Amino acid sequence: MRRFRFCTIFLVLLLFLYSLPVLAAGKERLIDEDHLLTEEEREILSNRIDEASNRNGIDIVILTTESLDGENSEAYADDYYDENGYSEDGILLLVAMEEREYAISTKGTPMYVFSQDALRNIEDDFLPDLSDGYYYEAFDSFISDVDSYYAQHKNDDFSQYENEGNEGYVDGDREEKKPSIFRFFPISALLGIVFSFFSTGQKKAALTSVDKQTYASNYVINENMTKRNDVFLYHTVTRNKKPKDRDRDHDGGFSGGHVSSSGSTHGGSHGHF
Repeated sequence: MRRFRFCTIFLVLLLFLYSLPVLAAGKERLIDEDHLLTEEEREILSNRIDEASNRNGIDIVILTTESLDGENSEAYADDYYDENGYSEDGILLLVAMEEREYAISTKGTPMYVFSQDALRNIEDDFLPDLSDGYYYEAFDSFISDVDSYYAQHKNDDFSQYENEGNEGYVDGDREEKKPSIFRFFPISALLGIVFSFFSTGQKKAALTSVDKQTYASNYVINENMTKRNDVFLYHTVTRNKKPKDRDRDHDGGFSGGHVSSSGSTHGGSHGHF
């Protein structure tokens, strides 16, 4: 009897453990709490976000909320991702309408794939639509950019950065070590000397028929010199308006990230729209 009870408990626990990945996979990735989208738009974007997430092996999440209730947008985004059972590799876009704030939280590999330059480029694509109230277009742009950018860079080797820092990386790619210019200096100097010798020699040879003159006056030609003045009449000044940078802050890519309240490390950015 005791053996039967033990086997029963073991099977229940085993079934529970096997169900955990299924539950995590069934999590909603588009959470429109503030109802910025129509039902049809939510369905289309939900399918797109699931396809992009499954294709790249990460969780891409979009969350809209009415208010942050006094909480920092960065912390709000980090905590929501950690507390809702998403995978260790993912990216979340938070939009808070009352505060007109947004935040992008990255975790795991996306922390390194989405460098500061990458996040700026993604923001430059979706923020104008978000500011103008075109929410479907803004979220569609975010999904497309994350999908294409992650697919392009997800196979890069970021272990060197994780262990040694961000030297030699540009926008998520490793930069090849460039050879020193000093190794070519002796060859360049020698070629310059040879070229100068032959060049000046040819010019000198062309002047062998010219007689040397003792006085500088022998070179003067009698010409009527007329004094002239240049009068400055007009000037034109061209001014270009300096582009206005949005109020935003980045902590993504190879910047080291920050720690959420649950103790997980995140990267990302946040600002106003």
